[in-house]
Amino acid sequence: MTSHEKSKLLVDAMIKHRPQIKTFATIARNDSNGKSVTNDYVTAVGGRIKLLTNEYYARGTEDFYPMLTRLKRKNPDLVMSCAAPPGDVAKVLKQARQLGIKSFIMGHSGSVEDPNEFVSVAEKENVKDYYYGVDFNPSNPDPRVQEFVKRYKDKYGEPCYGYVDPCYHDAMAALAYAIEKVGSFDTEKIKDYFEMKIGEFTGVMGPMRFYGEEYYGIDHQRLTSCYFCTFKDGKQKIIEQVQ
Repeated sequence: MTSHEKSKLLVDAMIKHRPQIKTFATIARNDSNGKSVTNDYVTAVGGRIKLLTNEYYARGTEDFYPMLTRLKRKNPDLVMSCAAPPGDVAKVLKQARQLGIKSFIMGHSGSVEDPNEFVSVAEKENVKDYYYGVDFNPSNPDPRVQEFVKRYKDKYGEPCYGYVDPCYHDAMAALAYAIEKVGSFDTEKIKDYFEMKIGEFTGVMGPMRFYGEEYYGIDHQRLTSCYFCTFKDGKQKIIEQVQ
């Protein structure tokens, strides 16, 4: 899913779990992607809490203290990271806590890939009150998920935390499933099956469901699971599945 879909899921979960939040600020990289994703998250808030400021930083920034000092003066209840890579977010989190910023901090979906690596950069004492979204839950007891997790670890020697591998695993598996069902490599027949019946297929990220006509003009956006997470004792903790 894109930030258009995931922003509302994560913002709703954040406000539900921390109803004391009244004000917020955003941070993102100063590029078209950062501004677009920031707009999605601000739109998802929809005026329920007050926006104090949007802060943008240049790609390649290592020193976030000037930006965070401006944020500290605003004293938002919540700081949202929008469209920043995990390494940037971990550094922002560490530097924010070093400056004494005690706000809740929420990362966009994708702000944490490997939670252990994230904690290593941000440092364990700084990840308290940090919330974020992930698209894949490797602890899901579904046999499909556990088989995928085992095969991944056997091949690469480490757990799979990110969404890219399971996403493309499902894409190829769904394609193979559709080819088998229509009994043909005819692309029009396969396309028609995807349009009408691919919901019969379930992958490691859940059922293969598509939607999006209202926003994109066609139901070609995959709808997957999303999990609202935090850290407890330096380990990833899934609070709830929000879709």
